[in-house]
Amino acid sequence: MFKTPGKTYWNGNWAGAVPSGSLSSLNVFNLDLKTLFRSLRLTASARVAEIGFAPGKTLAWVHDHVTRNVVGVDYSDQGCAIARQFFAATGRSAQMLCEDATAVAGLDGTMDLVYSIGVLEHFDDPSDMLGAHLRWLKAGGTALVLIPNYSGLYQRLQARLDPANLEIHNLDVMRPSFWTDLQARHPDYVLTASFYGRPSPWLLSLQKYGVGGRLVQYALNFLAFIWPRNTRFAANILIVGRRRAAVQ
Repeated sequence: MFKTPGKTYWNGNWAGAVPSGSLSSLNVFNLDLKTLFRSLRLTASARVAEIGFAPGKTLAWVHDHVTRNVVGVDYSDQGCAIARQFFAATGRSAQMLCEDATAVAGLDGTMDLVYSIGVLEHFDDPSDMLGAHLRWLKAGGTALVLIPNYSGLYQRLQARLDPANLEIHNLDVMRPSFWTDLQARHPDYVLTASFYGRPSPWLLSLQKYGVGGRLVQYALNFLAFIWPRNTRFAANILIVGRRRAAVQ
């Protein structure tokens, strides 16, 4: 179940303006995300699904730069509505399902890539949602799960800046070993987990502190471009699940 207040929370979270523009590579998180997608070398015929896709900006980038065979799944009515408006306004089209991903029918065994960004850390027990990522994969397909690295320094800083935000995250999953320990539950898949990307100020709620906080975020963002990737200070934990090619 969700650690957050559920659908009401997420509908409120997505209430507001429809997004515009694209994923800017001037944002260090976006640049690392694009690098990750490109490393998969997917073809234009690949089928890709995003779980928790609202408000649709990442799915739009995948649609434009990876494959147009994209599916978005999100259980927030408001989030889906905003994503549909965004896609319609920009002339894109995609299959969008406003459903609980663990209950979706018809996608099992159909996807080359299933991914989510900042979703599974909101569950008390993320194993069922991880299972949805894996079940949808074709033999040889890949699941990518990115969660924020709210451990160590990030956890201590965010606890001071925005403890209410930290409260809606399951901090027990903020270590790679949590995810690799789930391997026994998924014998038809290979699970790996590691720190991914550069440090990022976007994990910290500095924007709550006005213009000064925003300026600090932007300054730290540009400093992060010179920081090495995939260290303990990376902004993300990346869980990769691969369906064994022999599985039918």
